[in-house]
Amino acid sequence: ILAGYPKKMDSFLNANPGLSRRFPTTIKFPNYTADECVEIFKMFASQERYEFEDQVQDCLATLEDLFESLSRRSDFGNAGEVANLWNKTKRIIRRRVRQNRSNSEDSEIADSKVTVEDVQNLVIELTRI
Repeated sequence: ILAGYPKKMDSFLNANPGLSRRFPTTIKFPNYTADECVEIFKMFASQERYEFEDQVQDCLATLEDLFESLSRRSDFGNAGEVANLWNKTKRIIRRRVRQNRSNSEDSEIADSKVTVEDVQNLVIELTRI
């Protein structure tokens, strides 16, 4: 079994005529939509018992736009990319919690909340790349 991006896999298989004969079957999986990427992002959060502030729903539209933009890249890894973005979000949350720890009386709740600021910081971080 081989797996990879379609254009790169075509180049790989065409590099040696015997390879395409040894791997005659190709299965192409469609990319997730930007909306589905947001749902996967929310699923990752839910699995780790994170909750979103009510106001975050507005920011998720921004995140959907970001996924739409990222999906145009040839190296966009879809759900794997969403997992990486979720991990970046957790780092942003930890940074926020550390910065606010001395001022926060209820840090346990702050530790498990995804805030508007967290999503905004994720978008800012990604648009710098």
